[in-house]
Amino acid sequence: MHPIIGPKTIPQQLSKKELKEKEIPENKNPNAYIIVRQDSLINQQLNPIETYSIQDSPNKPIPIIYNRPSLSKQEIFIDLCTLTLFIYTFYEFVYQYDQLPSTVDVDFGFDSSFKSIDKEYLALILLGDTVFLVLLSILQCFTHKFKYLVEIKQSNSEMIFRYTRYFISSYKLSTMALFMYATVSIFKIIGKQWEPYTIYLSSIFSIFFIVFGVIYYKKMNYIANNPFL
Repeated sequence: MHPIIGPKTIPQQLSKKELKEKEIPENKNPNAYIIVRQDSLINQQLNPIETYSIQDSPNKPIPIIYNRPSLSKQEIFIDLCTLTLFIYTFYEFVYQYDQLPSTVDVDFGFDSSFKSIDKEYLALILLGDTVFLVLLSILQCFTHKFKYLVEIKQSNSEMIFRYTRYFISSYKLSTMALFMYATVSIFKIIGKQWEPYTIYLSSIFSIFFIVFGVIYYKKMNYIANNPFL
């Protein structure tokens, strides 16, 4: 404040330069701060106090949230294995499908049998395989758009998005393995080469889905409970 003698101030002792608006040179407070015009305290014609809200300093680095981490070698390997299984399943289906008559009998045992069905219905297997592959591949590209129960921060964002991609990649690989086994077993059963019950052995693949789900849950729980992330 300006020096005061008695009840009055002495504006005569102040130069014009001192009456100019003064700003805080450096914002050391991450929150917004206030600038008060010095001459507003003297000139009664001005408002008693004129304030200006200042945002964060432009020199302060803006936090960056990783959107899409680059593919790791493990992810590339898993995707290559998935693609290999899909290509093999596609080849096996086309090869076996061409050798079938127009109508086939599918005997799965346990009263789950189809008699004299058109072989075109078997194409649903390959269609389902392709849909799952495309759908899960698309989800892998948008893990940074998901809504997570874990708070996304600069320190943990890359880890969360990468673990989610690992989870989807593992599920995709397990799904392709399941469709491959189902395709091979169905054609083997139709050709009387395998017993009907062998199709039900595909339920073993559910173990992989459970294991991958538990691992992913533990990873997310670790990140949520770690105060340093």
